[in-house]
Amino acid sequence: MEKLSKDQIEVLYELRHHEYLILSKEDSTMQFQFSLHVNNQRNLLSGSSKFIFYLFVFSYMFFPLLIVPAFSLIFHDWFLLIGIIISYVSTVLTTRKIRFQFVGLLVPMVIYWFMKGFHMDDYITFYYLCAFWGGFFYLMAVSYEESAAKRILLNDEKLFNKLSIAGDIFFMRKKLD
Repeated sequence: MEKLSKDQIEVLYELRHHEYLILSKEDSTMQFQFSLHVNNQRNLLSGSSKFIFYLFVFSYMFFPLLIVPAFSLIFHDWFLLIGIIISYVSTVLTTRKIRFQFVGLLVPMVIYWFMKGFHMDDYITFYYLCAFWGGFFYLMAVSYEESAAKRILLNDEKLFNKLSIAGDIFFMRKKLD
C-alpha cells in the first residue's frame, strides 16, 4: 500500500479467507498484516522457505565472521577485522529503522570510488561494504520471512481463519470515499 496517513486507512478485523480473497480482488489496496504482538511468523515457514530464510540469517549473522577474517588474512591487515563490528552495528541500526547507510552514504561512496577507485583493501570501501552487508541481508531476511508467511497463509484457509479470529492478523485498505 502506498504511503497513506492513518485517517486514509481503514482497518478491518476477523475477515475469513474467502472474504479476504473477494475484497482483495475488488480493491487492490486491500492487504493483511501480522499484529505487532505476533512474532511467530517464522513458525509458519517450512521446507525451502525456511531454508531460504535461514540462509539470509546466516548471511547477516555469521558470514561476516567468516569473510572479514579471510579478507584480513588476504590483505595482511588486521584493522579490517573492525568490519565485523561495523556489520553488526549496521544490523542493529537497521532493526531500529535507521537505514542511512543504504542511500545516505551511497552517493558519497560512489563519488569516492570514482575519484580513488574501488579497492577492497581500502578501509573506507571495506567498512562501507561491511555496513551495507549487515543491513541489507537483515532486511532481506525480515522481508522474506513476512512475504513467505503471508504466502503460506493464503494457501491454508484454516490457519488463515484461525489467525484472523484470534487477532493475529488484521486487514487494511484505503478508505472508500
